[in-house]
Amino acid sequence: MVRSGGGEERGYTTRAQADRIGELAGLGPGVRVLDIGTGAGWPGLYLAAKTGCEVVLSDVAHAGLVEAAHRARSRRITGHVGAMISSGSAPGARSASIDVVLHGDVLCCLEDKEAMLEETHRVLRSGGLTVYTAIHTAPGLDRAIHRRAVTVGPPFCDAVASYDVLTERAGFVDVEVHDVTAEYLAVARRKLEATERLAPQLSQWSGQAEVAERIRRRSDAVEAIEAGLLRRSMVLGRRQAVPPSTAAGCSALLSRSSPR
Repeated sequence: MVRSGGGEERGYTTRAQADRIGELAGLGPGVRVLDIGTGAGWPGLYLAAKTGCEVVLSDVAHAGLVEAAHRARSRRITGHVGAMISSGSAPGARSASIDVVLHGDVLCCLEDKEAMLEETHRVLRSGGLTVYTAIHTAPGLDRAIHRRAVTVGPPFCDAVASYDVLTERAGFVDVEVHDVTAEYLAVARRKLEATERLAPQLSQWSGQAEVAERIRRRSDAVEAIEAGLLRRSMVLGRRQAVPPSTAAGCSALLSRSSPR
């Protein structure tokens, strides 16, 4: 029996957003999901537990995947979960092997965003869906304000084009962009408040200077979001569905033209 729960909320994806992703992607038993940059398994473990989908957790950090494996065992969902060490620009999955690709605020931290989008398109099956979130600078800012937004945002939050354009360039169709900045601001405020409240305890581990710097960065980010300089979007894109007859014809053609 698949149990509810699994994985704790991390980053800026709330449980409500994870539920929305599950609904938009039609997750359920037999649906294979690749969760890129999953960290310790959020939201992949949660979605596997709630919907019964099959999730492959992917990240470059081994420690996070080990923690995710422990959580999967404790929630008795190991039969629905796999893991692999891989990056967003080289997911490691076979071409056309995944039904849904997820990544939360990973793309905005990569310089070559198009390479990752092209790779996610490659691993998706015909008609497969990607759902991802990204933090980005607001359009139309003057140079000085734009520089401030870039400074307080994630490392590469200044995309060369809007995310709908980047997603379409990678070959996706039916692209949708949903603004989720309000939730982003709410979580950013909670993170700041928690860091300020726990500052004495955190300082014992990290030192007062590091904790003070963390509070400053989070405070600057909250101010930038409140001022409309930083936004967060949820983007959906689908790999073009190939009719079964067309796919079969292409396979036959390739088979006849292959060297023997």
